[in-house]
Amino acid sequence: MTDPVVAEYRPGWPPSSFLAQLPGECLAALLAAGQWVSFAADEVLVDEDAVDDDVFLLVSSYVKVTGRLGRHDALLAVRGAGDLVGEFAAIDGNPRSATVRACGRRPVVAVRLSAESFWAVVGRDRAAAKLVASIVAGKARASNRRRVDYTGVGPPVRVARLVRELAELYGTEVAGSMVIGLDLTQLELGSFVGVTRATAERALRQLREAGLLETGGRRLVVRDQAGLDEVAAGLRSLG
Repeated sequence: MTDPVVAEYRPGWPPSSFLAQLPGECLAALLAAGQWVSFAADEVLVDEDAVDDDVFLLVSSYVKVTGRLGRHDALLAVRGAGDLVGEFAAIDGNPRSATVRACGRRPVVAVRLSAESFWAVVGRDRAAAKLVASIVAGKARASNRRRVDYTGVGPPVRVARLVRELAELYGTEVAGSMVIGLDLTQLELGSFVGVTRATAERALRQLREAGLLETGGRRLVVRDQAGLDEVAAGLRSLG
């Protein structure tokens, strides 16, 4: 792809994302060394337990990261444009620890590189190598922080905190509301905060009846951000 095409996607990368922070020469080298690919909603980029070691640079849209939990999949994380996914297998050579699947309203555009190609480029740039280590550490810290956030509080608070986080990271403001355009099931939302689907459904209904959220078609719309923040902070009870 040409530079103008890259420029089309770059404004969508959050400043804190991997691609946005990469030194310019390293970014250009990675984009040139990889294969540009596209995934429609629900298509798999990475399959749990597979033994491949490709990494993906997410250029646009979103993916969900899930792990098998009995007969269901548990939501582990959501990643968006500018993020790096698949790097764990490229680091330690072990089978994939999770499945990564497209979940945005638009197709995922990504650049796929083998671990060898990825490290050949990153290894030449000390700042880029340090950034990879920082990104991996940041994911571990975020996982630990969520365990604390979702411990010792009721389901409505847990779900409110998750929705607030998703809105901050992936929401789009439309007519005064925050639209979260991710294809996530209530089972997945529940698994992320450690509750059953029925409990997640009940918590979402409470938030909806309080006028804080609108749900439907696997879409979440935050109608009252201040009210949602109050619930997430434990300052407002929904009964």
